[in-house]
Amino acid sequence: MRGIRLLKEIDVLELESLKNTIQKTTSNIESWQEVLHEISRLTGVKKGIITLRDRATAELFIPTDVQYESSSPLLYGFSSEEVGSYVTHYARFDPWTEFEKLYHPSKPYALSKYIDQQTLQNSEFWQWLKPQGISDTIVLDIGSSSNSWVAMNLYFLAEDTTTRENTLAVVTELQEVMVEAWEQGLLYRMSKAAPDSLLYFLNQQANPSILIDSNSLIVLENKKATKFLKNNEAIFKDVKGHLKIKNIELKKEFRKAMEKLKESQFSELAELVVADDKFLIKFALIEKAQNAIGEDKGLRLITVEETPQNELLATFPIWENPKLSKRERQLVELLANGNRVVDFYTQYNLKKSTGHFHWANVKEKLNVKDRSEIYAKHQLFNKTYN
Repeated sequence: MRGIRLLKEIDVLELESLKNTIQKTTSNIESWQEVLHEISRLTGVKKGIITLRDRATAELFIPTDVQYESSSPLLYGFSSEEVGSYVTHYARFDPWTEFEKLYHPSKPYALSKYIDQQTLQNSEFWQWLKPQGISDTIVLDIGSSSNSWVAMNLYFLAEDTTTRENTLAVVTELQEVMVEAWEQGLLYRMSKAAPDSLLYFLNQQANPSILIDSNSLIVLENKKATKFLKNNEAIFKDVKGHLKIKNIELKKEFRKAMEKLKESQFSELAELVVADDKFLIKFALIEKAQNAIGEDKGLRLITVEETPQNELLATFPIWENPKLSKRERQLVELLANGNRVVDFYTQYNLKKSTGHFHWANVKEKLNVKDRSEIYAKHQLFNKTYN
């Protein structure tokens, strides 16, 4: 069994090595797991985690990857079962969270300062702690992110006072270095978010196309978008560089689509569309929405089309168009409600080629180029007649 060293035995070279590891995180957020490992090796803590916390409540933001896979590069020492049971059950019984809210860890401290062992052992949370051999945690703030802050928690046995004192000394010494590294990492990731190749891609688009972040801040726009935003009052760029929508109903639909993109699994995403009688707005993620800690840093590709005004609005749902066959009506009804062609041939147990044959006929009969136009027309029909 590894012996726990006294603080005086942790020499300057080892602390410098840890500082170098912290610096590596600026270009690779996943290197924070190595930082947690190094702190464990130096101080004796058993486990560690870096999480995004709500500034008002101190509650954890659980990244989508952690919810689905029970793993993260910002975890050290936890099994997938331990992570999974915390996320699904024990998080709401965590008594430490309330004190992390009351006493923000601008300087590191141990939670045993506020909750004694008997109280902890009488809580539901003890059922999660006891099998892991941990009963205390040191918490410190290592960064900020809009309405949240970034917490590092290090876990150990409360009776192990040597580990507690070693850990407090080390993280107090290095907290400023970690805060700076986290900030530099944010700047680095922002600088990599909009390379020249993306601007080239935007300029190849036939319609006004814009890249925005999760807060609707415009990161890049093509020339068509620059002209569109300058000359349009309904959809425009404000003085701070955010994409703004004047129409209240369209704005609500826009916000819903932005949230849906955030919570989607990147590999499973389909294009999202919102529309009114003037505009058709298409959304797509061009990268994973959430980073390792749960921050929503994914760029959204927005394309804007003006809804053709030379068409008379039908007084019946688009799939009831008399030009369509029975099978084509089934397809159009699915598309009008946000589904895809693959959902059509899967639901009706058809061959892929048969599904696309019907789709080709639908496009010709309804004079549409893609499914987003069908979806937009149905949205407009609903707003007009329902």
